[in-house]
Amino acid sequence: MDRPQEARLIAVAACAIAFCVLYAATSAAQPACDWNLVPTPNHGTLIGVAALSSQDVYALGKNGADPFVIRWDGTDWTDVPLPDLGGDYDVRAIGEVAGRIYLAGVMPTAGLWTSAQVLLGWNGTEWDVVEVFELTPQPDGQGRGGAPRKIAGTSENDVWIIGTANQMGTVPRTGSLMTLHWDGSQLEEILNLNVGDRQNDLYGVAAITNDDAWAVGYYVNWQPGPNYGLHALLLHWDGTSWTRVDNPAEALDQTLFLDVVAIASDDV
Repeated sequence: MDRPQEARLIAVAACAIAFCVLYAATSAAQPACDWNLVPTPNHGTLIGVAALSSQDVYALGKNGADPFVIRWDGTDWTDVPLPDLGGDYDVRAIGEVAGRIYLAGVMPTAGLWTSAQVLLGWNGTEWDVVEVFELTPQPDGQGRGGAPRKIAGTSENDVWIIGTANQMGTVPRTGSLMTLHWDGSQLEEILNLNVGDRQNDLYGVAAITNDDAWAVGYYVNWQPGPNYGLHALLLHWDGTSWTRVDNPAEALDQTLFLDVVAIASDDV
């Protein structure tokens, strides 16, 4: 499809001895700016933020095991109540897609190591329950659990939730890549080929178009060999499937990608 602007990716990586940023294009000097300290309500620890404008910002936090959301109107922070879904649930990710704020979380189910995925959308007044979704079950019919980490997309018909889930057909606690897609009518789990023999996890996602999205994280191999240990992982969505993309950080020892962003080429 036509792209109004070419985009460039920046992936943030962490390793055991240093932090580094990998650029897909040469970066230009950035304009100087100042940081201001803006106090927030003392509810707990903030874990994510998404903004519609400078006067409409939403922050997700945790008070122990309890999630909360606060909103900045340009002057003050106020509480934004979460909906009552009739049971305990946890909210773990927040994101802005096409002018709408989304939350992703989990709701416990009856099985061991299982949970339903919950997608909430802000309608300007309250949270709508977009969908409560159960992951593809194990071959024996047992349920699977998942943990969302990031939300991104291009429209209300193209929203990605990424994270980690129980692996298919193996030890339930072994981590598997989790990619969920909302197409405007339903959530779908896109099952991925895991790279690591022990743990596979996604931390960041960026969507440029509905056939061009990127996800980053890590994989772990426990089997002795040249690819043993923790390695940064980069995936690309082409509109049909996710594929692994080789990257320089993957060849280093003890590396992982924490996030990825897409920006217009004019700004790089």
